[in-house]
Amino acid sequence: MRIELTKRIPAGAGLGGGSSDAAAALIGLDRFFATGLDAATLAELGKEIGSDVPFFLAAASLAICRGRGERVEPIDSPADCVGCLVVPPFACRTSAVYAEHDRVSASSPAGPSASTCGAFADAVDAWPAQMRNDLEPAALRLEPRLRPIRASLEALEPWGLVMTGSGSGFFCLCRDESEASRIRRCLRGRNLGAAWLVHRWRAAPVKTTDGG
Repeated sequence: MRIELTKRIPAGAGLGGGSSDAAAALIGLDRFFATGLDAATLAELGKEIGSDVPFFLAAASLAICRGRGERVEPIDSPADCVGCLVVPPFACRTSAVYAEHDRVSASSPAGPSASTCGAFADAVDAWPAQMRNDLEPAALRLEPRLRPIRASLEALEPWGLVMTGSGSGFFCLCRDESEASRIRRCLRGRNLGAAWLVHRWRAAPVKTTDGG
């Protein structure tokens, strides 16, 4: 079978675009050839393609992923997720970010780590304090251009702020759609990249350059 793919999720932004494409391809092939594979079998195939693929095969918009990411535990979201997704005009190479993270981790004693497993099952007020990405320091070391972008986003005072995956994107968590819209408007003309207003995982794109 030959598949032509039109990419709309930015590559190298830590958004799992390739993994979601792979999951969609597996589901589509299963249906097209009427192979009748169950969810567990598709997930087994998916994890051989990429660690994030099983998540996109699961019927969950929010989940805790363990192991390499292949063990997916769906959890309920207590509230709609409103925010602004910002993707800079450059990518981060996933393998390089992980290698840098492992290099520093191997030479540093392990410190206490806050458990975030139950954060999103708690009241929504607890979310900002629990938002953490262990890959962010490695990404910032490898790609210094991320630092001024993060600083610019912090200055807009979103409710919560975290880097997406291995970078280069950032997600601003907002209290409501009005705050998310304010941040999106403030990003216009700053040439930080592309921004999307995200409401319950549905996105409407907007450019953050003077031309759009």
